[in-house]
Amino acid sequence: MPDPKARRPARRTAKPKRKRPSDPARRRAIVWGAAASVVFVGLLFAFVYPTRTFIDQRTDTAKARDQLAFLRDANAKLADEAKLLQGDDEIKKRARAYGLVEPGERPFVIIPAPATPTTTTAPPDTKTSANTGTSANTGTSANTAPPAGSSYRSP
Repeated sequence: MPDPKARRPARRTAKPKRKRPSDPARRRAIVWGAAASVVFVGLLFAFVYPTRTFIDQRTDTAKARDQLAFLRDANAKLADEAKLLQGDDEIKKRARAYGLVEPGERPFVIIPAPATPTTTTAPPDTKTSANTGTSANTGTSANTAPPAGSSYRSP
């Protein structure tokens, strides 16, 4: 067998990288591009931020004007109510609404009639044992007291 080392081709030596000759036109284009980017970012900071702040301030000013208009309306209503309260008639009217009376008057309170109950009670058990006096169903005495609040009176 032939020698494996003999068949190998000789190694190539790496050539050192050659530096490109500097191209002044390309260098100028890169410098101008970088300068234009810096100027563009500067313009964004100079115009966009103040514009956004201006728009925010306009919104806040509009909200403050709306609130001021609401408060002026409320203030006008309160001023009208204060004028009403300067007279004795309005003060008496409001005092009576609270249940107050003038000296020498007797207060009366009208209590509304109770509402009729919507539930019904079960009829009393009529099947009682005649001899024992107890209910056939429950074993309790038939002569027990009626429920509280009942108008039934035993004889």
